[in-house]
Amino acid sequence: MSNKILIIVICLLAVSCNRPTKVIEESIKYENNIREDYELFENANQELRLKNYEEAISELDKIQIFFPNSKYSAKARLMISYINFINGEYEKTKASTESFIKYYPGNENVVYAYYLNAMTDYVLIKKPEFDQENTEETKKKLIFINNAFPDNKYKQDIILKLNIVNNSLAEQLLGIGKFYENNEDYAIALNYYLEIFKDYQETLVIEEVLYRIIKIYLILDEKELATKYASILGYNYSESKWYKKSYNLIKNIKDEIEENYKWYERLNPIKLIKREKVTKKKKWFEPMEPKFKIF
Repeated sequence: MSNKILIIVICLLAVSCNRPTKVIEESIKYENNIREDYELFENANQELRLKNYEEAISELDKIQIFFPNSKYSAKARLMISYINFINGEYEKTKASTESFIKYYPGNENVVYAYYLNAMTDYVLIKKPEFDQENTEETKKKLIFINNAFPDNKYKQDIILKLNIVNNSLAEQLLGIGKFYENNEDYAIALNYYLEIFKDYQETLVIEEVLYRIIKIYLILDEKELATKYASILGYNYSESKWYKKSYNLIKNIKDEIEENYKWYERLNPIKLIKREKVTKKKKWFEPMEPKFKIF
């Protein structure tokens, strides 16, 4: 019996030897490598600097094959993720960064893996008329990074991107609200506008949203509530065109706005947090990490 078992084991080994793994195949491919891990990593950086992405990945692959326990091995995996990202291979980037986070949770560069993973959703943010899946996922991931790594070097960039994400979400909700408003489903439209007012007061659409809230409350004959939101709009954005339109609605006039805009101060309205203008010279979807020699 033992001889039969031995024969079976030998046969299985023979079969497995005839089917080399991917690592073995790649080892044969790179069998002439004579460089050390740090040399391969530096070569990869040079190729990346020259935008020779395939050559850079080739050098990084060699590190993982010949030096799997090297400190450069994890960096190589993350740099490949970065190259996939700038090549628009977002699904590959997401998969590789998730793998990095799983296997290197304590690595000094794990925050970059989280950041790059979040960027794969960020670049896929759709236009306001589409669903919010990528936008919501991006927001969740960006908030997690700043909460989990409060001193991370991407913090300011993440705050900027959160502003953009919130604006996108608010625009999406506004678009849905307008759809229902145009179809005279005022109660449904109002719910969307009030959600924006509650959760997205710092976004660029808040002035228009307040105007539309006022308009619908007047349609619903809720003059007191309309006046309340008009006072909020006037107190915070007295020079806005949306306030001027609201003032005309409240006063039921069509002519130029009369003097004494500051009637709203008597109502002790809510002071909204002023939004910051988004100014960004580089492409809005790019990660903040430098393009070359990222580690």
